[in-house]
Amino acid sequence: GIYNGVMTGLTPATDYSYRLVVKSLKTGEEVTIDSVSELTTDAAPAVPNGSLEEHNTSGDYPVFYASGTDMWWDSGNKGSKMGGKIICTIDSSDKKDGNVSAKLQSVNAVIKFAAGNLFSGQFGEVKGTAGGTVYFGRPFVGRPSKLRFWIKYSTGLVDRTENKKITQNDYDIGQVKVALGTWDPEIYKGTDNSPVFI
Repeated sequence: GIYNGVMTGLTPATDYSYRLVVKSLKTGEEVTIDSVSELTTDAAPAVPNGSLEEHNTSGDYPVFYASGTDMWWDSGNKGSKMGGKIICTIDSSDKKDGNVSAKLQSVNAVIKFAAGNLFSGQFGEVKGTAGGTVYFGRPFVGRPSKLRFWIKYSTGLVDRTENKKITQNDYDIGQVKVALGTWDPEIYKGTDNSPVFI
């Protein structure tokens, strides 16, 4: 027959030996169906620069990669610098592991309200005061079953609003979004390194 089973609790990048043993429901006898087989579990790569230890604060706006290295993380907040605000930066005072974390805050920047953001991909360009363009995503090889991260969020009352869904005296909302998929840059208008253009 055809047998299916799920093995859990395995260690990444490890060789295992296994064989199929079936227990008869009628007699309770265990029958070895297969000889010993071998498998190697997939590696479990970490998200590049997941602790943001590689960063550079020497330029006009903090970047979340070291000089001379490839960018994985970017922020759409560089335009806030025009209003004298840095709303996405490196913070060494509050972190879970390593030496730093990212500090994102929402403020009135220039003439618009701007929410601090950090994403895998690359910021495109500022479109006046209407927003900007973003290339989301980065190549990643692996089949993760979970993503673990640390976040600390402090809410506050909205004191300025530009839409009718959120009014003054509502509490603001923090969001974390994670998507793992296969996106064709030709379909989603992005690049090979950041396939989804918004």
